[in-house]
Amino acid sequence: MSRPMNRRAALGAFASVPALAVLPGAAGPPSTTQLSALIEAHRAARAAFYEAIDALEAAEPDKETVIPGIDAPYPVKSHRYEDLKAYIEDDFAEELEKTATISALSPALGEQARAVLEARKAFCLARLDEAFAGYAIAETAYNAASAAEDDAVTAICAHRCATLEEVAIKCRYLLRDSPIKDEIQTEHYDALLGSFLSEAEDLANV
Repeated sequence: MSRPMNRRAALGAFASVPALAVLPGAAGPPSTTQLSALIEAHRAARAAFYEAIDALEAAEPDKETVIPGIDAPYPVKSHRYEDLKAYIEDDFAEELEKTATISALSPALGEQARAVLEARKAFCLARLDEAFAGYAIAETAYNAASAAEDDAVTAICAHRCATLEEVAIKCRYLLRDSPIKDEIQTEHYDALLGSFLSEAEDLANV
């Protein structure tokens, strides 16, 4: 039985493959200009993403802010918007259930109690939305910038190199000249591997 191929042997085997074998089967004329444009687009997207991070951090509510509740206020410090909203919803749901007892004795009083609680709940949720209004806008911009930066990475990975020079440029940028080496996701790897196949081939069927 032959022993498993070690890393040195694997590298040697790869080195023995003809140079042009790493290029797509239907490689066209050099497109280094297009690759350069994709790299510059990613740099711009990355810069915009960093700006969105700064804006998101700056938009965080004051840690001393408190949101009114049924009794005690809810501190914003160390809590996310979704968590605070869930606390408010749960606390008022519990109180609203108690109005069933009042309604059993007096429907009018029960309805009045529910109306008071619903109004208070709406007030608390409004104050919550107000406290996080700037953050919600910044978060939307952050998510859009993150998606744009991810798309820019995918575009570089999916670019079909026509020359070994282009392959080198792409690999250097992805692995050395940009901060994305440790952030590459599965879809990026799929796009990268697919870029070495002809357009007629499907990576899923390889």
